[in-house]
Amino acid sequence: MSTDLRVAEEMAKFQRPIPGQSLTNDPENPAPYEKPPQFTNAKQAQEWIFSNLIEEDTYVPMMSLLDSGEASIMELTQNLLYQGFRAGKWNPDMMLLLAEPTAYMFMALAERAEIDFRIDDEPDEDEEQIGEISKFKEAISSKTPESKKVPEGALPKEITERLDEAPEESLLAPQTQSEPISEVSNDSEGVDMAPEEESLLG
Repeated sequence: MSTDLRVAEEMAKFQRPIPGQSLTNDPENPAPYEKPPQFTNAKQAQEWIFSNLIEEDTYVPMMSLLDSGEASIMELTQNLLYQGFRAGKWNPDMMLLLAEPTAYMFMALAERAEIDFRIDDEPDEDEEQIGEISKFKEAISSKTPESKKVPEGALPKEITERLDEAPEESLLAPQTQSEPISEVSNDSEGVDMAPEEESLLG
């Protein structure tokens, strides 16, 4: 299985709209990202993201991707934040504010699990990036951490104090096959829009 496909499956990646779809959308029922965002406070959004990341059903596959080298910190960050935008969690401006803290969350969790992760990949000159996704990836990439060490104060105290809440299960031990995140029932935007307590990644 290719790396891109593996990452897409584990992140329950969004479904891309067909060209012109927005012109046929019912104005009485706007898409989640066309409504006011759920989060307008960066600290609250960070705490919500972290709470989702340390859920076992999210934590184990994400750390496995980093441990195997199939995904980098920024790949996971990009997918998570774009999915959250599509789900109406935050607007594009907030998404950029969350990029660096989210990357540091992944790094802190990987460091705790003693994973030798990659921060980012070299740009693939043969990969064609177009439209919305290209602009998004370019913007998020500008927030890439320069070091594999999480700087002191990069994350709120409320989050660093909760690092030990992440699952203790060894990522190197054989895992019991669980239901793939991608099989979770999603709506037309590719994200299950349950209330406040839903998991962003599943």
